[in-house]
Amino acid sequence: MKARTIRTMNGGGRGERLLRFDTAWGPAWLTYRPAPFTIWRIRLPGTKPEPLPDAQDDAAHPSAALLVAQTLTDFFSGCRPMTVPEDWLALDRLTPKERAILRAARNIPYGATRTYAQVASMAGFPRGARFAGNALHKNPFPVVVPCHRVVRSDGSLGGFAGGCKIKKKMIALEAASLGKEC
Repeated sequence: MKARTIRTMNGGGRGERLLRFDTAWGPAWLTYRPAPFTIWRIRLPGTKPEPLPDAQDDAAHPSAALLVAQTLTDFFSGCRPMTVPEDWLALDRLTPKERAILRAARNIPYGATRTYAQVASMAGFPRGARFAGNALHKNPFPVVVPCHRVVRSDGSLGGFAGGCKIKKKMIALEAASLGKEC
């Protein structure tokens, strides 16, 4: 896997770093803090990270960042991804209800889908389908929190921050990869 830092951000002394890595679907990005390791955002292939001025190459990355990049690379190659520990996710930036929705979405099995209403119910909000959709649209951790596995009650795709084309392609990739050995 080819990975490199394309910039180090030092906004507010937080020291976030942006790791660009190549997948079978194109480049993807991981924004993280190295110590303690925390994922701030994942950008899927076909999307771009927010522009930041301080570009800097640096080959040193914590092994956790490389592991997450490899997990995403594996996913886009049709392999079932490793589960990323929840304590690596910067969930504290979200409301308690949003965290509950993302945790429920993490429980959707690979290759399966659930409706927004089902995810809301799993999170303890039986009448919160619209809220679930909004929370999942803001999901900063796609693939790790598989919001692409959530569809409308009528079976149609619904929305996706990366676009409906990539959502459909991700669902199809999982369905085709269910029995695949990697």
